[in-house]
Amino acid sequence: MTKTKHGAIKQLVGASIAFTAESAIPPGSFVTFVSGLSVVSMMGEVNDVATSATIPPGISGQSYVFVTSSDAQGKIDDAAVPFGPAVLEGKLIQVLVLSRPVLTFPS
Repeated sequence: MTKTKHGAIKQLVGASIAFTAESAIPPGSFVTFVSGLSVVSMMGEVNDVATSATIPPGISGQSYVFVTSSDAQGKIDDAAVPFGPAVLEGKLIQVLVLSRPVLTFPS
């Protein structure tokens, strides 16, 4: 991966990423990306404790990823976040969150 003026994550836009949670992810969940002032939800492909989604355009630099129960375009509601956050910056980093299941990522 090469570093661009927009950061390494620029190379990941359009790539598919996958997450595994400690408990079942509700069917119909979204994967929501927060990057700067942008909040973009993508429909997740849910399979029990796993979900995947495509990294949307407009995501760059250090970004946060949540599994949400609704499409959070423009604004994220804490009540709609069953899992997360995770930090995305060229690679996925596990982030511990109290009071919510933790997303874990393969090494």
